[in-house]
Amino acid sequence: MAIQWQQSSQGKQVLLCSGVIGSDSVSQMTSALAFPVDAGDISSLEADLSAVEYLDSCGFGFLLQLRESA
Repeated sequence: MAIQWQQSSQGKQVLLCSGVIGSDSVSQMTSALAFPVDAGDISSLEADLSAVEYLDSCGFGFLLQLRESA
C-alpha cells in the first residue's frame, strides 16, 4: 500500500491511497494520519481510494473509525 498527501484545488487535504488496504496496512495508515491530525494541520480531509485494488473488513473498519473521529 502507498500513501501520499495532496492538496486539492479547493484547499482540502487529500489522502491518496493505492494498493491493498487490509489488516497489515491499517497501522501504516494510522501512522500517516497521526502527525497531521495531532498537529491540527487538517481541517478537512478527503480520501481518494480510486487506486485501491482491495479493501478488506479491517481496512473498511479503519475508514469508518476515521469518519467517526472527524
